[in-house]
Amino acid sequence: MRPQFPDGPANRAALYLLGLLAALKALSLVLMAQAVASMLAGLMAGDPGWAGQLYWGAAGVVLRSLTVWAQAVASRRAALGVKEELRSRLLERALRNGARSAGPADGGLAILATRGLDALDNYYTQFLPALVNCAVIPLLLGARILYADWISAAVIVLTVPLVPLFMVLIGRYTEDRVREAQSALSRLSGHMLELAKGLPVLVGLGRAAAQRKALEDLSEEYRHRTMGTLRTAFLSALALELIATISVAVVAVFIGVRLVHGDMALEAGLLALILAPDCYLPLRELGTAHHASDEGRAALAETNAVLDAPESVPLHPAAAAGAPDAVPAGPPAVAVAGLTVRYGGRSGAAVGPLSFTAAPGRITALDGPSGAGKSTVLGVLAGTIGSGGAAGRQTAVSGRLEGFTTADLAWVPQHPVMVAPTVLEEVRLYLGSAPGAARDVGADADGAAAEPAAANAAAEGTARRCLAACAAEHLAAKHPAELSPGELRRVALARGLARIEAGATVLLLDEPTAHLDRESATAVSYAITGLRGKVTVLLVAHDRQTRELADQLVAVAPGTPAPGTPAPSIAAAATAGTAATTALAAVQTEVPEPRTADLAAAPSGPEPVAAEPAGTADPAETAGSGDPGAPHAEGHSRGASTAARLRRLLAPVGGKFAAAGAVGTLSALFAVALAGLSGWLIIRASEQPPILYLLTAIVGVRFFGIGRAALRYLERLLLHDAVFSALTRLRGRLWESLSRRALSLRRLLQGGNVLGTVVDDVDTVRELLPRVVLPPVTAVAVGAAAVTTIALLLPAALPAVIAAALVSLAGAPALALAADRMSARTEQRLRSGVLRQVAAALDARAELHANSVSGPVLAAITGADRSATAASQRSAWAEGLGQGLTVLACGTAALASAVLAAPLALSGAVEPATVAVVVLLQLALVEPYAAITTAVRQYPALRSVLQRIGEAGVLDGTGTSAGKGSIADTSAGTGEDVVGGLVPVPGRPGGAPGLELRDLAAAWPGGRAVFTGLSAAAAPGRWLAVTGASGSGKSTLLAVILGFLPAARGQILLTGRAAWCPQEAHLFDSTIRGNLLLGLPDSSRGADTDPLLRKALAAVGLEPLIGRLEHGLDTRIGPGGAFLSGGERQRLAVARTLLTGADVILLDEPTAHLDAESGRALIAELRHGLRDRTVVIVTHNPDDISPEDARLDLDRAAAVARPAEPAALLARG
Repeated sequence: MRPQFPDGPANRAALYLLGLLAALKALSLVLMAQAVASMLAGLMAGDPGWAGQLYWGAAGVVLRSLTVWAQAVASRRAALGVKEELRSRLLERALRNGARSAGPADGGLAILATRGLDALDNYYTQFLPALVNCAVIPLLLGARILYADWISAAVIVLTVPLVPLFMVLIGRYTEDRVREAQSALSRLSGHMLELAKGLPVLVGLGRAAAQRKALEDLSEEYRHRTMGTLRTAFLSALALELIATISVAVVAVFIGVRLVHGDMALEAGLLALILAPDCYLPLRELGTAHHASDEGRAALAETNAVLDAPESVPLHPAAAAGAPDAVPAGPPAVAVAGLTVRYGGRSGAAVGPLSFTAAPGRITALDGPSGAGKSTVLGVLAGTIGSGGAAGRQTAVSGRLEGFTTADLAWVPQHPVMVAPTVLEEVRLYLGSAPGAARDVGADADGAAAEPAAANAAAEGTARRCLAACAAEHLAAKHPAELSPGELRRVALARGLARIEAGATVLLLDEPTAHLDRESATAVSYAITGLRGKVTVLLVAHDRQTRELADQLVAVAPGTPAPGTPAPSIAAAATAGTAATTALAAVQTEVPEPRTADLAAAPSGPEPVAAEPAGTADPAETAGSGDPGAPHAEGHSRGASTAARLRRLLAPVGGKFAAAGAVGTLSALFAVALAGLSGWLIIRASEQPPILYLLTAIVGVRFFGIGRAALRYLERLLLHDAVFSALTRLRGRLWESLSRRALSLRRLLQGGNVLGTVVDDVDTVRELLPRVVLPPVTAVAVGAAAVTTIALLLPAALPAVIAAALVSLAGAPALALAADRMSARTEQRLRSGVLRQVAAALDARAELHANSVSGPVLAAITGADRSATAASQRSAWAEGLGQGLTVLACGTAALASAVLAAPLALSGAVEPATVAVVVLLQLALVEPYAAITTAVRQYPALRSVLQRIGEAGVLDGTGTSAGKGSIADTSAGTGEDVVGGLVPVPGRPGGAPGLELRDLAAAWPGGRAVFTGLSAAAAPGRWLAVTGASGSGKSTLLAVILGFLPAARGQILLTGRAAWCPQEAHLFDSTIRGNLLLGLPDSSRGADTDPLLRKALAAVGLEPLIGRLEHGLDTRIGPGGAFLSGGERQRLAVARTLLTGADVILLDEPTAHLDAESGRALIAELRHGLRDRTVVIVTHNPDDISPEDARLDLDRAAAVARPAEPAALLARG
């Protein structure tokens, strides 16, 4: 790839500044080399004027230290704005139409937009300065060598081109490998985000442990591919090192032979020898920087591919008749004419042709069975479904929309996703006032003025009124990840009301009362009714009472026209048997049978999980004090030191890591020895001894030169292999810890948070470990060896040597750390915050686009990005300062050593060759000493990320067993991966089948009792129906049954295994077969599983759907099951749970997204198919309950546990 330079006058000025600094650096090298050569030659000749060049040498040392610092700052400025602009364009493209049509999955896209583009730092801050140095330094140094000795200059001219030649050849070979490694990381990120969103499902199905193995396999694939790339890149560096070393050795041999024969002056020979390595150094640095920037260049190519990919085109509404700038007098009429939607893989239209007009200011309901296309119609109106898409997933939308504009819309989807840190700030975002958005990602307050207090108070008051209208004001301070599906739905409606306050005049409501109890549903219905006359409302609802709010019904059936008619005369639409998919697409022409481990991509929203009732303690906040998921982990991890965490992290690969440290130290010692021996060789050669006398030194020079390159190659391989192996294990342990504490750490279940913890934090450790852990060890070891050697060779120089070691190993890092002001840690924290916010924004892209609120979210991310860039610039300034001080210390020590040793050399007490060894050795210590500055400066960032990881309880030295799953099992000898969650659940006496609760009470850690005194029993053939208002403890009871929450009092007895189908159960972005196979036990996986899968589908009424699909079971269902209707998603989730073969089935709101007739049919099929199993059903729908069922009313138990709170009504009508 050709270099791509940043645009703009400021960046061009930075390039010119880099060129000027490179020229000054070359000048400083010439001054230092001239001074050292002159002093050593004068001492060798016994010349009293040997110190004539000393001041010029001191000036060169100071100038070189200043240029090192200035280059670090200038190179960072050269990168200013490049990443931010690309990231902004990428996110703007992703949020432009609210739908993912092509490119990587959301997890991969989040990584590309953050860590991928951050890799451009290496491209612009390493490759660009190295390129400028290559263009300037060899030319200027070569000119000085030519002036001193044309033969040495000729050797350099002939050998220097070999370095870029090999660099280009090897670089072309590694380009494809780098692209493969980047693709592996993208898949890993997508897979991790997908697993995170489906974690409650994996817990309920007992497949969490199996997915740990899948995650580790994917991490191992990433390690294997990346190590292959690094092996080639390091081999390239080895080749460049060898070429440069051999070339310098050739120059040294020519100089030595000519000095022996008296054909060359010693000063000229020393000057050529000192400057020759610096002629090759910029080219070696360019090769290293080129390979270090491979990831950045690959990310840039992928970013351009995403930006250039075709977008789906929504059906834009035509402007209403009248003056273009006329302000509408009231809510508009919404006209739909000839709307038809077709998806790839479908034989017929999913919707239409459909025509209707929604009267202005009235409530119009779209009526039809599950799968008729109602949500698809709202998606077209909202602009989230359009024509186009990736190959094999083409969508065709045609028709005409009139009467409104996209700015008029407020959309409340069926599966709401939220991005703000609290419910109140989420509502304020949709109100057009979200002060916490920037704060959530860590943006500084510099970029925006503080809101006036009065306006801020007014906006907060309006947001609270919107919440109160939906009976959700008590949720204002909660994190969205802590909400139940019913609470999420109420908050989503409050967002819609906020959009209306902000000026929206058309409200699209998709299942606003699903998952709600009667009291909450009544409050929501009242809020909707209050909009009549103010807003045009289009409503989709299977609930009869909600549907009766409509002034007009529009019958919707796939492929059939359904004109709008008044509500009294409309007939019910088709039966459940005519249900079809609303959005089934993404069918590949040839789909192999998937493995359950191969489910990777990103769904459309984070998986909602069970919620504790209002008034109880937040499990995420109290996990540290009493989290059942890790009763010992938090205390250990908080008390553990960073060194202890590092030991535990690296323990499995301690041998490799120690070997890498030893080899790295040897490599640095070889480099120092090479410099010292070369100086000794030249000085001795000037005495014109027999040539055989110098052969040992010549061989030593070659040995140390080749050995340095080989050892450096081996050290890099050992170090990176050890780090990747350790982090593969760490990812697995993090996943297991997360899955075993799934229901008590809800906040972690948001996709962005898990992506940040298991991908971003682990990758940050991968980047920091090699820079932080070994360099100090190497620097101290080399410094000790240098001091010891000089103490033996030239004790008079010890003060200068020790002073340089102290300044370089202690003073420079301390100065850099003080100047850094924790910028490195701040940058890492901000970058992690940006990743989380980007992942959340991509999850919620559809809602942000449809409600026209993507702008503030993008602005918040951009603000945080700028803050991270500012922190990065401060870090570069601080590191440059430390590096400059190290160069100054070593250069000054070299000159000071010569001054201290001069009297001894002139008196003959010390050989001039020994002085040369000491002086050149000091100059060679710059590289190992400089590394410690980077290590110390970045240590706080490593400590911070290890603390975050330690909070998961995986670095406390105890660990967890990889063989344990998350599904309750008390039967012995099954051999299945069905070990219970965290609390063992005993079986019933005598092995009697079923479930029994005996005076059960439960409370979340640190909170008061959720319920008390529960006693109930369920057995095969007699279901247990659990009812109660939102917050009465239904989901808490399921957590106790699954073993994620210990009983506070009483006892729970369960015989056999339990499997759970949660509310809004997540579907993975795979095929129907792949999702079903997740529930199938390993023992049931034979050669042909189709009969089992089809039987489960028939039990939930999905068999007709499979028959209509071109690829049948191998049809892809899209992110989160987006290509299925809400009812079809619910049925598929229940079928997956049935396949577990568990003895106790826990069904949480199984009919929430089904029309009444389909819901009754599903329950009837389940009662027939599960007649031999124990079933616990949690429901708000009285139609789900049979008179023969055992009943457990949690409202009564909640009233006993919290007598101050009135009990809610049983269920919706």
